[in-house]
Amino acid sequence: MKFIYSIGCPFNFSGLGKTAHYQTLAIKEIGAGLKVFAPCYNEKNLQGVQVKSFALNPWLGKIHGRISNYYLKDLLFDNWVTKQLKNENCDVFWGWTGHCLNSINNLRNRKVTPIFLLERQSLEVETQKRLLEEEYKRLGVSFKLITDDILKRNTEEQKKVDYIMVNSSFIAESYLNMGYDKSIIKVNPLGVDTQRFSNVRRQDDGVFRVIYIGLITIRKGIQRLIEVWKKLNLKNSELLLVGRFYPKDKNYFRKIFENCPNLVHINGTDKPEEYYRKSSIYVMPSVEDGFPSVVLEAMSVGLPAIVSNRVGSKECVENGVNGFIYKFDNHDELSEKILYFYKNRDKIQEFGNSARENIQKYSWTNYIKREKEILKEIIGN
Repeated sequence: MKFIYSIGCPFNFSGLGKTAHYQTLAIKEIGAGLKVFAPCYNEKNLQGVQVKSFALNPWLGKIHGRISNYYLKDLLFDNWVTKQLKNENCDVFWGWTGHCLNSINNLRNRKVTPIFLLERQSLEVETQKRLLEEEYKRLGVSFKLITDDILKRNTEEQKKVDYIMVNSSFIAESYLNMGYDKSIIKVNPLGVDTQRFSNVRRQDDGVFRVIYIGLITIRKGIQRLIEVWKKLNLKNSELLLVGRFYPKDKNYFRKIFENCPNLVHINGTDKPEEYYRKSSIYVMPSVEDGFPSVVLEAMSVGLPAIVSNRVGSKECVENGVNGFIYKFDNHDELSEKILYFYKNRDKIQEFGNSARENIQKYSWTNYIKREKEILKEIIGN
């Protein structure tokens, strides 16, 4: 049994690349052969996983990562993998959405075709486009995130595979609502490094600090959080936003940052623990979000989490026990949840302890166990 695993972004780094690494470890643990294709990769702790990257790795892979045109970037990678497949055979092909249409078509033209798995960490693409377009229209901002070319490519991939691998029930629902068969949707929630993001001693400087860590983009609902924060205008408080701007939304956010009281912006970090340590609560206000793992990180260190109902990680939050879930466009509800912790500081510790305890089942070790069971089921079928 041989797998080919294809991901069009840096492998074994942070974010998507880290998830991909743990998925390949699950493949290795079921005893299957494996070859990974990626534009570039981190050699640290590969644990015997064989990766093939662009010939000039890591330089060409890093240049590839800076291409802002996602359609072009994904197409270049997919075409490169397709050429590599000329001398490759496999029993299972696992590709990431947007990165693998030509590879799938190439393998489908062979006498013996493999089982096709598609990794999707966002809502079904037509659903995702509709929800995001509504928000951009509300703001009067041009929507360029999902072009017609990207939509067509993603839709074709979804319809040509045997299984769609997702990381939340929220994503699975979006596929079922579009008429996809439940049997082809496989759900495995993401993991978190529970040792790195363990119980940290909070640095309480007396400031009520609301933290968000992630990309600064309209998709993540930062604009709605800022609207709420401006109206609250709480004394001795701070809204801490840690993350880089999504390039096409940068100008929009720079303008609204200027008039927001007590807002601090940090342009990205590789040590999020330091910022969690000085914060009171974590908020994820997304308009649409598959399963942001930063929610797990924050809860793992002992922060209560407030998340919108359009965040896949909401399945980790027990409403009123370790955090709150609110309707994404109900600003009064979000305001009420933030005020709850502002007025009841003792609840921060109580909810935080519950959050940390609950999140232990989302370790990467448990993620790999669940992924192995899914893969065994697929291979058996």
